[in-house]
Amino acid sequence: MQICCCVSKLMAVTAGYQVFNLGYSKFANQASSCKIPSRLGMLLLYAPPMLVFPLGYAVSGYGTPALPGTHTTWHLVLGALVTAHFFKRVMEVLFLHKFSGSTNVFSCILIIGLYMTLAVLLYVIASYRLASPADIQYATAHGWSPKVPIGVLIFAAGQLANLYHHWLLATLRKPGDRSYKVPRGGAFSLVCCPHYTSELVSWMGVALVTSHFAAYVMVFTMACYLSGRARSTLIWYEEKARLEKLDRPLPSGWKRILPFVY
Repeated sequence: MQICCCVSKLMAVTAGYQVFNLGYSKFANQASSCKIPSRLGMLLLYAPPMLVFPLGYAVSGYGTPALPGTHTTWHLVLGALVTAHFFKRVMEVLFLHKFSGSTNVFSCILIIGLYMTLAVLLYVIASYRLASPADIQYATAHGWSPKVPIGVLIFAAGQLANLYHHWLLATLRKPGDRSYKVPRGGAFSLVCCPHYTSELVSWMGVALVTSHFAAYVMVFTMACYLSGRARSTLIWYEEKARLEKLDRPLPSGWKRILPFVY
């Protein structure tokens, strides 16, 4: 746990203070010779982890090896949530997001490794039902933990909010328009990265369904990195505003990722 906390803080500091930002989106190093088109890079990020649960369940079946014959709704729900998250991202890359730059290969490989680690870890937790004894007992008797419906609702709310704000970003500019725009609509009036906020909400729903300490550690790690990246994003907007390269002033009191707070 101490190692995870140290890594999380390091990720937040390096991203937030622009010591090191993973090279995609506006932080990609376009001068790098080791890069691939952004759309291809994004597909490589999300497609492999999307397949972890479907392939795993197809090969070994869903259930708990430690409790032979235990096939619960919980296993299917957790697999469906993780798969749905990455499937949504793949669909956004193919049909929603607009790309004009490139993605650094090193960053792409690093992020694939992180996402695969996350998906595989959740699969292992699901396969061996590494949750509290009370949750195991309840899931065995009823098919799922009582936390599952709440987690699913939180996940759905986060996914819908994330999709909505991604759509707002995708529709900021008309075809052929290369000017910088200040995002507007939804929670963009409060924070510069509401799509990060909603993604964290979604993963909190997954953690609640998972009912395992490691899942909450993963959410904490994501929160640290995304908070740092949101800080860099706000600095990026402020720099563009000083250079008068934005279509309108930044919202008053604009925060990074948590409305009214940070």
